[in-house]
Amino acid sequence: MEALEEMVDEGKGAELLGGDTEAVGHGGGEYLTVLILLVPCSTGGRDVEREGGTISRALRREFEHHRGELSRVGFFLRGSVVRRFMPCGRAGCRCQGSPPRLHGPYYQWTRKVRGKTVTVRLTPEVARVYLAWIKNGRGLDDLLAKMEKVSERAVEGLRRQGGR
Repeated sequence: MEALEEMVDEGKGAELLGGDTEAVGHGGGEYLTVLILLVPCSTGGRDVEREGGTISRALRREFEHHRGELSRVGFFLRGSVVRRFMPCGRAGCRCQGSPPRLHGPYYQWTRKVRGKTVTVRLTPEVARVYLAWIKNGRGLDDLLAKMEKVSERAVEGLRRQGGR
């Protein structure tokens, strides 16, 4: 649990947690389904080549390398997991003392859903899984950003070739 406490709120990766993060149940009855559909299109450059432009082999290789990495991305989530200590509100409880001794730790997953902040309380075990999946989500963001940069370089090359 110490590793979990160290990395929550720090934005560190879930690799600090170790252990198995597969197949942990979630008793809250709430599920997130995400579908990423990658449809083959004319990114290979064949249509462009007919029109007089070419995309370099190096850029194609780099893009295909990143596309291959996409297949290795596991489950992912958006949001953050925080560890909190909270008062209960009962008069005379230790959390009301001076200094207060708060209850916890409690783990919470927070994210935006249709513009609204949604928070779900998690067990420490489930928090580990969510942290790993949030890390995967950030890795996916990085990977897509790399693919976009390669695409921008490719289109810039095409623009220079054809004056487009």
